[in-house]
Amino acid sequence: MSILNLVEREFGRSPSKMRIITLLIRHGLSVKIDPEKNRPEAYLGDLRIPYSSIAKATSTDWRTVRDTLERIRENSVLREFFEKLENAGLFLRQVTSLLGQRCVVVETFHDEPGILAYVSNLLAEKGIN
Repeated sequence: MSILNLVEREFGRSPSKMRIITLLIRHGLSVKIDPEKNRPEAYLGDLRIPYSSIAKATSTDWRTVRDTLERIRENSVLREFFEKLENAGLFLRQVTSLLGQRCVVVETFHDEPGILAYVSNLLAEKGIN
């Protein structure tokens, strides 16, 4: 069973919990057990994200956030997935001009070999290094 199928099975009947799961994945927030409190907490790298912040961002209650993280904790597959989840880093697309740089964003609609080679060729033809 894929992670997405498992998420759908565990949280699909609750729109508020699905919003929480979506936020965790979109922002690369990991879920780890706080050894002092023995409860799951969300982290962005080493920064703990309070339940209330997640609740506000997802228009839910902090108790719903807590319950969602507890459900993650109880499922070994979801626990492993969210423990290992990492943020991919910052995306400077909106500030490249302020930095005196350019940014190229490649969106694909079909997963086919040769996409990177095609983009590299286009950049080379335009003299962009």
